[in-house]
Amino acid sequence: MSPQQEHRSETFLRYMERRISDLKDDHRLVTIMVDEIHIKSYFDYKRGNITGVALNQNEAANCALVFMVRSLTCKFKEVAHIVPAAQAGSGVPAQDVKDVICGPEEIGYRVVSDNPVHILKCIRNDWINQKNDQVPFYFPDIQTDGAQPQRMQTASFATIRELHSKESHHLLKHGYRLSRKAIYQSNIERQNVKLAMQIFNDFLPGALRALGTKHNLFSFDATATFIEIVIKWWKVVNVKTPLKGKRLQDQFQQPVFSVDNDPKVYFLSTLLTWLEDWKSKRLDKSTLTKKTHASPRAHHLRACGAG
Repeated sequence: MSPQQEHRSETFLRYMERRISDLKDDHRLVTIMVDEIHIKSYFDYKRGNITGVALNQNEAANCALVFMVRSLTCKFKEVAHIVPAAQAGSGVPAQDVKDVICGPEEIGYRVVSDNPVHILKCIRNDWINQKNDQVPFYFPDIQTDGAQPQRMQTASFATIRELHSKESHHLLKHGYRLSRKAIYQSNIERQNVKLAMQIFNDFLPGALRALGTKHNLFSFDATATFIEIVIKWWKVVNVKTPLKGKRLQDQFQQPVFSVDNDPKVYFLSTLLTWLEDWKSKRLDKSTLTKKTHASPRAHHLRACGAG
């Protein structure tokens, strides 16, 4: 059966319905993840059906949105549904996407969060998609209080590339986790979160500040600051075990047990204000896309108990 017909038939999510019987009740706490896969565009005729048609347009699909269900408490992970599309993110019917997200709830799964991994990759992708020579993001200072006037700063992806170039032939490197593949990526490689984490890692801000003045790197301090903001957010949302923060001696990698006097919740609240301030600048380039900008806001309004 073609995906177009399956989405509207009684077979929709049937496999996920069968699999739920294999899970204990506490294993049914899941996240819904979505990823984009680029595919070759062509039509085919199989068993009386034309396949390869995009769900959002009357043309051949050139990508597929893959929705995956992943348990928070066990290793269970399955593809729930595949939506063929023409141009990722361009007008897939909202009701169809809602069906894929809400369908597991109706079956008996309990969907408890968004997918921060996808948000991290979107932040990286939005950044490297900038057309200016410096590949910049213009962003405001993140404020812990409102006493100081905000400055706009520039985070330059070109500066990261220049840092890698300066150190590429050295045996000992400040930015030793940074690879060429992480800064010059194909469309397929952009789906790999490990490459995104080479950009957003604890060692890169220090490398930028250590070598920025020496090599006259453009806006190296602001670039390091932006990376640090994303790293701190990632630490808070990527806690998978209760003892991770204790083992690494990092309070931002400990679980959130209460919204009262928790520095992680305070940071998320500050981050929400920062995102609102950034949005208020109404930049038409060198910023996050509207969809990426909205994703962490929706995610953390729930985490902070504001929605």
